[in-house]
Amino acid sequence: PWTFLYGGLEEVGWRWFLQDHLYFSKHFITKMMVLSIVWFLWHIPIYQLPWITAGSSNYLIFYLMILGNTFLLGALKEYSKGAVPCILAHMLIDSLAVLMLVQSSLTQIIPLVIFEILVSSWLVAMRKS
Repeated sequence: PWTFLYGGLEEVGWRWFLQDHLYFSKHFITKMMVLSIVWFLWHIPIYQLPWITAGSSNYLIFYLMILGNTFLLGALKEYSKGAVPCILAHMLIDSLAVLMLVQSSLTQIIPLVIFEILVSSWLVAMRKS
């Protein structure tokens, strides 16, 4: 239940509202980069709370995870045209976040994020063509 309240409902703001209201750019990659920065800044105060344990103390690794998730969830939103699949995916990601962030290193995270960005961007480009 906490994954629905903490992460799942964020997608109402990120995907249902913000992704569709970034009017300055029609390009998927630009929109996702901006959204990832907003999402990262949103989490900084949250991860200062003592009862939140899922966040990485390494903010570069944490941002890279958010960057990859932004692209994946953004592509899911483009394909599904709705926020519910994004809410469910965010809940799953939050459930697995501890496993993903424990003992993670840049050499493990960077290839994952590059893969997520490339596949998500390709899927959105294919969908629009």
